[in-house]
Amino acid sequence: MRSVCYLDVALTCLVLNASAGAADFWLSANALTTSGPSNVAVSPSIGASTTLYVWGRPESGRQFDAVSLNVVATGAEIDFVDGSYVFYNAIDGSTDRFEFVVDSSTVPTLASEYSAFELGLGGVTDGLYGLNGFNLTDTSPRGMGPVCSAGEMHCVIASDGSPAWLIASFQVSAIAAGVVDLHLQIGDRGVAERTLAPGDYDLEGEVAMPDHAVWAAGYGAKGIHAADGNLDGVVNAADYTIWRDHVGDSSVLLGVSATEVRFGADAMAGDEPAHNALTDREINLPGDDADATFTIAAPAQSVPEPAADLLTAVALTLPISNGRRRPTGRSR
Repeated sequence: MRSVCYLDVALTCLVLNASAGAADFWLSANALTTSGPSNVAVSPSIGASTTLYVWGRPESGRQFDAVSLNVVATGAEIDFVDGSYVFYNAIDGSTDRFEFVVDSSTVPTLASEYSAFELGLGGVTDGLYGLNGFNLTDTSPRGMGPVCSAGEMHCVIASDGSPAWLIASFQVSAIAAGVVDLHLQIGDRGVAERTLAPGDYDLEGEVAMPDHAVWAAGYGAKGIHAADGNLDGVVNAADYTIWRDHVGDSSVLLGVSATEVRFGADAMAGDEPAHNALTDREINLPGDDADATFTIAAPAQSVPEPAADLLTAVALTLPISNGRRRPTGRSR
């Protein structure tokens, strides 16, 4: 996969050869950059908290209109830290990606299934359910995808060459020794995407005058460009015609069943199983590798130093003196 970026008034990066037929979500320990779909391994000490970040990208040419995710653990050695869940909803600091979110800032706040105390008592496994961002109206905020546009926060070009969006973060606390896997799941609201109308050069969901401004600013640009409507490698009058002929058209919200989702990367360099956003919610499919693995070592045992043991043994074998000199011969 790769992307092509162009410079004019704005910086835009378009997806080329993204994961065919599926949206991607994955976990990372890095909030600033990502390699693309991958799995992460961490080795915290008991009592330490680790922040993990959820990254994602829609299928090529689409936008996310709704994202609902769970994260579940396979062992009782880790606890999802209540109050730590953040959904990154701002496009540019003033415009939201999604109309509604559910995280630690909402009322009621998102909480994990069990507390650390309950995990320690019952040996149950913890889960974070319903980390959500979604829209309910056709005049909704933009969502995320298919390109990184000017001023957009939390969108980077991954090292695999395609855009990736930082979606959310959460903290995990290590509470006991062991090896625990984390798995992403599709949440109870599913994952929904929409396709853009030809001529929607500003990616806002409707072909209107702002798209003409993007075309005018990029006129003459060569290579991949958001306003290259006919994909002939140059922004010119033909792209204006596409915009003019589609003024008033809107993006199309796809049915949830039209979205396939893959989590992380396959450990054997194959394909992760694709979850259908309608039928495969809140489950792990067979063959779905761990998206994060926690290896938590037991605390080291305190062992007395050998030299200290030797000194103690020697001291115990010495005679005890009463402070008076012992006579060395018979007195006269």
